[in-house]
Amino acid sequence: MIAKLSVLRVVALQIGFTAVLAAVTGIALSWVEAQSVIIGALIAIIPGAYFGFVYFRETGSRAMQRTIRRAFIAEAVKLVMMGAGFALAFRFMGSLNPLAVFIGFVLIHGCGIFAIAKMQFAYKQAPEQQR
Repeated sequence: MIAKLSVLRVVALQIGFTAVLAAVTGIALSWVEAQSVIIGALIAIIPGAYFGFVYFRETGSRAMQRTIRRAFIAEAVKLVMMGAGFALAFRFMGSLNPLAVFIGFVLIHGCGIFAIAKMQFAYKQAPEQQR
């Protein structure tokens, strides 16, 4: 199982990858594309962090029913937050590159999924006494 500290690690990894991606985009293309990548990344990071913190608020077998219910609610809120993020970005940010926004979103969201999968794999490979 992934703990609360792991949620912070995933968010920190996503923020670091966003900084590198935005710097490379800004140098290679322009500030508008870099800003668009950052907006897309934030649309992925903020709802994902919300889901992680809500989901891992309580642990233990007694809290299992609440945790399952909270997971469904948090996932629904996460999806609404992502949709609202895209809507707000395209409505109020005048000079965005839509392709760069979606590329930033997909890369950072994929980075988070990859990090979680890697943590799960490492957890399953660890000896029982280290868990």
